Amino acid sequence: MDSTQPLTFEYRQPSDFPFLLCRNESRPHRHSQGNLIYFHWHREMEFLYVRQGRMLFDIQGQAVAAKAGEAVMLNREVLHGGRPQGRERCIVYAMVFEPSLLRFAATDECQTLYVDPFVHNRLRMPHHISGCRPWERRIIAALEDIAVVGAVPAPGRKLRIKLKLYEIFLELVLSGCCCAEPPSAASEAVGRWKQVTNFVEEHYQRRIYIEELADAAGFSTDHFYRRFRNVFRQTPLAFINRYRTSKAMERLWYTDTPIQTIALDVGFSNANYFTRVFKAVNGCTPRQYRRMAAGQSHSSRTDPHYSFYLH
Repeated sequence: MDSTQPLTFEYRQPSDFPFLLCRNESRPHRHSQGNLIYFHWHREMEFLYVRQGRMLFDIQGQAVAAKAGEAVMLNREVLHGGRPQGRERCIVYAMVFEPSLLRFAATDECQTLYVDPFVHNRLRMPHHISGCRPWERRIIAALEDIAVVGAVPAPGRKLRIKLKLYEIFLELVLSGCCCAEPPSAASEAVGRWKQVTNFVEEHYQRRIYIEELADAAGFSTDHFYRRFRNVFRQTPLAFINRYRTSKAMERLWYTDTPIQTIALDVGFSNANYFTRVFKAVNGCTPRQYRRMAAGQSHSSRTDPHYSFYLH
């Protein structure tokens, strides 16, 4: 399997403005057994702005805590996930964008010196932006502006978002906080887990055996199981079922496909088991979740847990 093919992150976005704003929200009865943001990776860059609550992110095996008013910054192709700390409500805005959004039509010194090093992963952004220093506070203010502007269609919205992105990268450059990061044993280990998440994405619709996942990671079955629980903080079955549930949520919200059909299509053996897992993960049954979409047209539906803007 080609580990350069990210298969664990899908989203809807226009090709002319490759930027996504996603609002992730936890509630006291949800996400108590796992991540609010599933472990995944993608070619796009990402900023995670914690609007409310406290989050613990896992970034390439490194724990990064962030509370309301703080942010996490991710280069391309970084394996990451995040879960609430405690049982308080959390709201996290994910801003995901193609590096091409930052490039210019004609190559100049600004692109060569300041943009391309981030685009090509030659410079690593700091993972945690706490807001303790003036330049960090300016980045947080720009992220807050993007969260507000992106949620409401208005003239000039995309231009303002792009300007804010440039402001953020200007602050990063001037701060001198970014550094080159050569390949390491840790990044090689992360590549093994990318293979596992890729395998789940490709084969979630059928029964997946732990031996197959262990083989994808290059571990023995026993060693894989122990390592997986240490890295993902859940069992392989729980990870697979949570991914299947996330795929089911999209179809429940945006289609009228019968629940039993969805259950079988996303890899559950029967509708009853699917309902039990879905309720354990989301705090409501698939039928209740679908009712939340009732009364909204398919073209205007916005999932309250994974809100997609800039269509």
